Amino acid sequence: MKISLIKKLFLLSILLLAISCQKKDNSSGVTSLLPNDSLLIIDIDNAEQISPIEYSKFFSKAKAILLDNKDECLIGHINKMQVWKDFFIILDSHISESVFIFNKEGHFIRKIGGIGHGVGEYVSVNDFTIDEDHEAILLLDRTSQKVITYNLNTGEYIQSINLNRRTYIRSYHLYYDKDLYTDTYFQTPSKSNFLLQKIDIETAEQKEKYLNVNNYNKGWNNLYYIENSAFSPTEHKNKVYFIQQFMDTLMVIQDNKLYPYAAIKCKSFINQKDISSINKNRGNEFPLNELMTKNKIWNIQDVIEHENYLFFKCWKNFFQVYVLYNKKNKQAFLFYAQKNDILHKKEIKQEIPQQYLACNKEGVYTYITMDNLSLFVSYAKEGLFSLTSEEIEKIKLLTENANPVIIYYEYKK
Repeated sequence: MKISLIKKLFLLSILLLAISCQKKDNSSGVTSLLPNDSLLIIDIDNAEQISPIEYSKFFSKAKAILLDNKDECLIGHINKMQVWKDFFIILDSHISESVFIFNKEGHFIRKIGGIGHGVGEYVSVNDFTIDEDHEAILLLDRTSQKVITYNLNTGEYIQSINLNRRTYIRSYHLYYDKDLYTDTYFQTPSKSNFLLQKIDIETAEQKEKYLNVNNYNKGWNNLYYIENSAFSPTEHKNKVYFIQQFMDTLMVIQDNKLYPYAAIKCKSFINQKDISSINKNRGNEFPLNELMTKNKIWNIQDVIEHENYLFFKCWKNFFQVYVLYNKKNKQAFLFYAQKNDILHKKEIKQEIPQQYLACNKEGVYTYITMDNLSLFVSYAKEGLFSLTSEEIEKIKLLTENANPVIIYYEYKK
């Protein structure tokens, strides 16, 4: 009875908070969120700690995909990848500053656009989004605050729209049902600042604005530290996550509407007082070291949802923390390490870190970064991988200048 009463009180507090936030949002002209009676409550405080978690609990096999190493498609870092039909669309915004299309076998198809100041060119591409209805790709040039559209099948330039850059800057965007969603970072701090907007793709005019900065991101809206990505596609075509680094609620855009999907219950989650204390007198410098010593959880990322499970990682001190939530029995599990017993056929001394890229209904894509490529090759030569002989022989031939290797993990049936 006591436990049941505590749960009811907690759910009531969440409901009251949502109502309070909606009232505050309305007062600043921000669109209220749709209610969600099925809001997931992920109780990290009472999560069962397990370590490590084995890949074999969820996946049946791994496949290595080696990308072509031609001069015209060399990649230094994969900032984003999206699967479209039988193709990988890959963004490297740091090294090559380009968007590439490969097929699922890793063969290079084409490059999208190019750097420059002319028509159909960009200064710095920071993100892309797909318009599947018109088979087009929209690139976001963060420097010029311009969205440039190309044909996915030919790479031909279609059009550009200039975004309003007087008040705020956008770093990530999402095309959804003839509208464009973008994150927003303001030049000047204000209690009325917001995190997300919906733009008319034809006129570039704002249609809606959502999520007051103080209510949802602990007051943080600093242009000089922006998360790696704000929008995360799911295995469902019409469902996309939205979250920023200090948010404790995962939002969903679905059917062109925004609503809260999962709320984190955690006493050690970073709060607005923490943000205010570490942000004093810092100017444009991001206080990463102070954050890491706060013993607080923050920066939810790499969200994956499949069947009854929701998975994500976050930061606490200098360590990554992994959270697995069972939606069916409403149980959360916490772990600090993973055991890749699908890729490796025997025990290894050192796990190779992999970066999450994308997912679909059949599995998950990750990649081996350039920093870990030499170790990856040495493991192949030692016969430590459960891959096909053809894949292993190709890996053995990789040099330090090779493109990143994509690993696909297929879900258990």
